[in-house]
Amino acid sequence: MPTIPGLKAVLKREFWDPLREQGFTDGKVRTRWRRWSEGIDAVEVRRVGTRFAGMIDSTPGSFSVTAGLWLRWGDSSTTWVPSEGEFPELPDCQLRFCVGNTLRQRLPRFRQDSSTIWLVSQDGSNAVECVQDAWRQVAEHALPWLEKMRDPEYVRWQISQRELDIGPAGWGGPESPSRRRWREAVERRLSEKKK
Repeated sequence: MPTIPGLKAVLKREFWDPLREQGFTDGKVRTRWRRWSEGIDAVEVRRVGTRFAGMIDSTPGSFSVTAGLWLRWGDSSTTWVPSEGEFPELPDCQLRFCVGNTLRQRLPRFRQDSSTIWLVSQDGSNAVECVQDAWRQVAEHALPWLEKMRDPEYVRWQISQRELDIGPAGWGGPESPSRRRWREAVERRLSEKKK
């Protein structure tokens, strides 16, 4: 896969290092994790890659960012449970938050703004701007969301507020099995906390 000059160093300095300061000390190439008593937080930076870049008229170094949360007390339909020292891949996280781009970059082929992909130029000249915007959005939106979603009372409120079958948490529709399982998981956790 072609590389964008300096992108790896910019990601380390402008994104991964500040994320480490927030407690995300474990990680690999594109994902960092933070363990806490009842779960694991994840932040992933995913490059679009050569194939998808061609489809959207972008470069392979363009990227998206997603935050995820795996809760011990979460939806019981999740079959993955971490062993000691193991961390979830983003699809294993029960709750996910797609981080938005505020640079108002254009996807030429679709003639619309790219709302969730940071479009890095082939020469890397805008890499710092893209990565700094991504970090700013993570710090302002994704990290507070991860903190809020730790609270079962807040999750209960979120479930009651979401009327649509869409959204970052993917609760499902008002009467969906997913929403029902989350209601049950939240009520179990709240009753455990009262004991």
